[in-house]
Amino acid sequence: MRPLALLLLACGLAGCAEGYRDSIRRLSPLPAERAGSGIGIFGVINVAGPTVAGLTVIVDDTVPISLDGATATLDEAQPGMVAMVEAREAPRGVLADAVVLRSEVSGPVGAIDAANAELVILGQTVRVTAATIQDGRIPTFASIQPRQWLRVSGLREPGGAIVATRLDRRESGTAVVRGMAADVIGSAFRIGPLLVEGAGLPRDLADGRGVLVVGTPTADGLRSARVALDPLEPFGGRLPRVVVEGFTSPAGAVGQLFVGAFRFAVPPDTPPLEGARVIADAHSDAGSYIADTLTPAAN
Repeated sequence: MRPLALLLLACGLAGCAEGYRDSIRRLSPLPAERAGSGIGIFGVINVAGPTVAGLTVIVDDTVPISLDGATATLDEAQPGMVAMVEAREAPRGVLADAVVLRSEVSGPVGAIDAANAELVILGQTVRVTAATIQDGRIPTFASIQPRQWLRVSGLREPGGAIVATRLDRRESGTAVVRGMAADVIGSAFRIGPLLVEGAGLPRDLADGRGVLVVGTPTADGLRSARVALDPLEPFGGRLPRVVVEGFTSPAGAVGQLFVGAFRFAVPPDTPPLEGARVIADAHSDAGSYIADTLTPAAN
């Protein structure tokens, strides 16, 4: 067995340092421990530990691991990557059933704004910060060149920009981009300014729906080979507990809040949290998820 560094900086289990436990804002009592019950973990692999979302996940050699849809190994799970882990809470710890490593955008650099440490890749604005981890082939931001292919792991802010948590050099080939669909007309739509065209779009594709697009860059945008819809609920609503890291934004209703792309129920007196990077530890109740704690996440 190997512990996977997937601790979304949330402190959902006992054993966290007292100082960190004090940073948790408890919204309601946590549900009773469910031995063997399912848990979905989504967040950034933290370099300190290493862990993800405050949870150390045990991964054995039989657990399938993928990176942007391709088979991967545990050694490829590097700090700064974003991971989705389906697991079970058991007496000996959190046991992984599947690990999905995912980039937010992966393709050629289109523009570089050195003054603001920003990149444009497939029309997506990528913000590089002092906390962004860069692989050994990217020694400095200044070393990045136009048309260079990069894999960007990160989280989207409410305005749509990607806050990069890791940058990796990659070979040219198939591009990947995730985001919200807009201007859906016929066989075309946009993700931000990126025009996506291709046959065989999902029947339920509509404006505001989260999508994954795999395809080939063109002079005008991206020719899709595959378009998949993101689930409306974290992990498709199949798991009784989820731990999700992301930036907050209003959900348009009292007592609700988006963390990343997912909607959570919170008490009506929850203060405004727009643009805050948090970890939501939530349980499922009648088809929706109720946040038990919201924890500030490290930037």
